[in-house]
Formats: sequence, C-alpha cells, structure tokens
Amino acid sequence: MQTAAPPVQLSAALWCMILKLSPWHERWEARLVCKQLLEASSPWRPPVFVIVPSSDSNGEQKWSQASTNSGMHVKATLREALSCYKVFREQEPSRVFEIRLGSGVHETGMTVECRYGIPPEAGIISANDVRGFSLEGKEWKHLLIRSPYGIAYYGKTGQLTYIEICAGVTTIGDCAFSRCWSLTSVTLPEGVTTIGEWAFKECWGLSSVTLPTGVTTIGSGAFSDCRSLTSVTLSTGVTTIGKRAFNWCSSLTSVTLPEGLTTIGESAFWECFSLTSVTLSTGVTTIGDYAFYRCNSLTSVTLPEGVTTIGEEAFNMCSSLTSVTLSTGVTTIGKRAFNWCTSLTNVTLPEGLTTIGESAFHNCFSLTSATLPTGVTTEGRHVFPDGCQVDRRK
Repeated sequence: MQTAAPPVQLSAALWCMILKLSPWHERWEARLVCKQLLEASSPWRPPVFVIVPSSDSNGEQKWSQASTNSGMHVKATLREALSCYKVFREQEPSRVFEIRLGSGVHETGMTVECRYGIPPEAGIISANDVRGFSLEGKEWKHLLIRSPYGIAYYGKTGQLTYIEICAGVTTIGDCAFSRCWSLTSVTLPEGVTTIGEWAFKECWGLSSVTLPTGVTTIGSGAFSDCRSLTSVTLSTGVTTIGKRAFNWCSSLTSVTLPEGLTTIGESAFWECFSLTSVTLSTGVTTIGDYAFYRCNSLTSVTLPEGVTTIGEEAFNMCSSLTSVTLSTGVTTIGKRAFNWCTSLTNVTLPEGLTTIGESAFHNCFSLTSATLPTGVTTEGRHVFPDGCQVDRRK
C-alpha cells in the first residue's frame, strides 16, 4: 500500500522565486476542490489554491483570464477563500494554501487595528490600499496571497513574515502593515512615492529597510517601534520625515539623511537608544520638537548651514553628547533643547542666534563656560547650568 508523501514546507524566499520563474499555466495542477478537501495526486504535494475574481470599476465581479486555464481551481470570493482555508488547515496542518486575487478591490472580511483608541478598519487589498494583507490573528499558517499588487506569505507562526509589493503601487497606505510582529522582509518597487502614517508600526522583526528612489514622504509613525531595525537607507527624494517616524527604534545605530530632506518632524527619532551618529543633509532647515529626545548613545552632532530652528527638547537627555556645532544660520534654540546633556563640554553658539529658550542647556553639568552672541534678544530662564561661566557679549 502506497503511503502519502510527507508535507513539504517552503521558505517564503524560495516559494516566491519559484512563482516568478514558472509560467502561469505550468505552475500548479492542484486536484483538490475546496469543498471536498480531496488529496492532491502529485507525490510532492503542491500547494492548494483558490482564485478570486477581478472587480471592475462598478464593483461587479468578473473572472480573470488566468482562472480559466486549468478548470481544476476553485473560484470564490476572498472571504470564502479565507473560510475555506480554515477548514483545509484542520485537515492539512503544514501544507501551503494559496489565494490568487484578480485586479480591483478585495474586501478581506477581516478588520485591521490601525491606531490605539480608534476602532479597527476593514481589511482591503487594492492598488492604493494594501492593508488587507495584514490579517489579524495568528491562525494563518503557510498561507500565500498573490495579487497584482503584492505577494504576502504567512509562515509557521501564522503571522505575516514576508511581503513584496508589485510594480504599479505608488502608495503604502496608512497602517498597511501595522503590528505585523513577525514581518522580517519588505520589498518595495521603484514606483512607490509615499509611505503612509503608521505603515510599519510595531513590525518588531523588521531589521532593515531600503526605500525606493521615488519616495518623497515618510508619514507620521511610519516605522514607529520597529525595535529590531538596525539600519535605514532613505532615498534621495525624501523631503519630509513625519512625526514619530522612527521613534522607539531602539536598535537603530545610524541613519544618513538625504540631501533633499528639509524637515525632521516632531519626535522623529525619539528614544532611539542605540543611535550613535546622525548625518544631517544640507537641505534641512527645521529640527522638530523632541526629534532626537533621549538618544543617549549619540555622541556628537553637526548641524548644516541651512538649519534655522532647533525645536523644543530636540536633543534633551542625550547624555552621551559631548560636543555640538551649530551652523551660522541657526536663529532659534527651543526650550530645553539640550537639557540634561550631562556629557556636553563644549558648545559654539552662532552670531545669528536671536532666541534661546528656557533651560536650553540646563543640567548640562559638564559645561563650564559659554559665550552668548550679541544678537540674542530673547533669553529664557535657567539657560545654562549653575556654575557655568557665561560671557554675554555687548
């Protein structure tokens, strides 16, 4: 009596490579119908899949041409396909299950949590909104979803581990992959121009990110609390880093900001505890409030000539910071901008400085002397630590 072959588990990278190399009509000949859950005849047990129709502009479903090639594939809505998966998984714990989507808008029937305190939103997979790939829960083991907009693989943990966005997608929507804790790899095409708010928030397994050259905007909280992220390569087209874009990226050690960047948003790198160096581009004009708050491994900062404003508490509690070179263009230093920089021994204030906020260098206990330029017209209270010798030029 012939025994069934053991299940084959494919890694996400190998599985996606096979998909790319094989012609569509030759890829799989699955002989299992979802409703009957029959055994596949192939000895190496290929994945089982269902095909979801495309949708036209009026929302009417129409079958994609690819779905008619074999006649042995199950045609269903995405919601039906996900329900089918759950039944199938009871019979086959480790076998790959694939869902193929046509173009159009596909509602997953699931909900995706986006922001704390805000009700979950409907999961959708479409050209402009791919948040439907981040299915809630942990029961999606060995599930592959393919669409014209991306490939998503859910590994043995049951959570999303791999995502590849296809050419033609221009925007990674708000909260698209928020809280995908097991996501380790992301591939973005050159056409992407915008990373939405909270797009990769709390992707704890994500270790590195390279953004395409066309990206111009990184939304608020886009990579917030990506605690395994060690390096970030920003494209030359990025002009704005939004609020809290990389806050709590506790493993991030260095970041090089592109020449086109003009604004670093509020709390952009808040509590990036491992950040040791920052290279600011010449185009930066504003460093937002709390931008580098409590980056306590940061040892030195050189601000380019274009910077005019340093926000409130921008470098507060950077306890390893030993020296700061301010550009001649700086006119305003916000409240507590360098407060509690306890290792700071030297600071050079530019002649163009007009406003220095309250407690700007307070509690910088290693700072023993400072020279205040003649152009300063507004000086807050307790700017320098007690005992610091301040030369106020007349």
